[in-house]
Formats: sequence, C-alpha cells, structure tokens
Amino acid sequence: MRPALESNTTRDGNQFGELLATAYSYSTLGFAQTLYGAKLIQGQKAFLQDAIANAVNSNQGVTSRDILQTTSKLMAVGFIGYWAGAKFDLTVPKPALSLATIGTKVTFPGAPEPLATHIWLAFSQGYTERFLDVLCSALVTHQTTIQGTVMGTDATGKPIPVPIPWVSII
Repeated sequence: MRPALESNTTRDGNQFGELLATAYSYSTLGFAQTLYGAKLIQGQKAFLQDAIANAVNSNQGVTSRDILQTTSKLMAVGFIGYWAGAKFDLTVPKPALSLATIGTKVTFPGAPEPLATHIWLAFSQGYTERFLDVLCSALVTHQTTIQGTVMGTDATGKPIPVPIPWVSII
C-alpha cells in the first residue's frame, strides 16, 4: 500500500478515495487470508472508495477536531464495509463432519472503534512517513478483529454455518 500512497499528490476526495481503496485492495487481494488459509479474492472496493471520497469531500479544509473525527469514522465504516461482503477462495479446513463445505463467510467485519481513532491519528500526522506507518498499522490491527465462519450445506443443499468459527485475517 505504501508505494501508491507515497506518490499521492491529490487533494481531491474522489481521487484520494480511488487511490486509497485501490492501494488497500492491492495489498489484501490474494494476500489477506483466514488462519486456515482461505485467501481473499474480492473485497467491497467500490464501497470503500465511496466512503473515503465522501468523507474527504464533505470535510475539505475543515480543521475542527470533531469534524475530523467524524471523517475518520466515515472512513472506518468504509474499511468495515470492504470486509462485510468479502469473498474468499474455496480453501476450507477439512472438518470431521459429514457436511459439504462451500466456503468462508465474514460474520463480523470489525467495529468502527478503535479503527476510526487510529485513522484520525494517522491523518493528524500530515502526509508524512509517519502517516503511512500509523495508517498501515491501524488497518492491519483492524484485520485481526474480523470474524467469520465456514459455510456448508445440509442434506437438502441449503447453506448452513459449519461450526468452525475463525477470527483474524492475517
């Protein structure tokens, strides 16, 4: 994510939203995975991009701490939304069950706090090396809070959760 953000010179919210969402998508697709190895193949990039763009565009030039914290919360919701509809490859643990497994599902995409506070702290650094360090650290920390389950099918073919919960994207 760092190379894309380091080359950023835009102050337009739409361009910044596209840049940050693309950088985050590149850094997670095919790399982020559950503890048992199911890799992320699709996140909700458009949702993330819109959330970041709306947060930045609605608060351009504002220096009030309260408004900037609200902006950070909007961005946090974007990162949570990215994971809410995430799709993973079909790698699933081999449970000692008679159910056929069909994939991985996110059941809890994380909470806005402390992610929003960490995003606010990142942006309060200005666009410096420290900004990138704090932002990347916040996003990696957030990924450890994401939870889900493995989905299977019952005898009739209806999707059901298999009792193999997981926590954390690594």
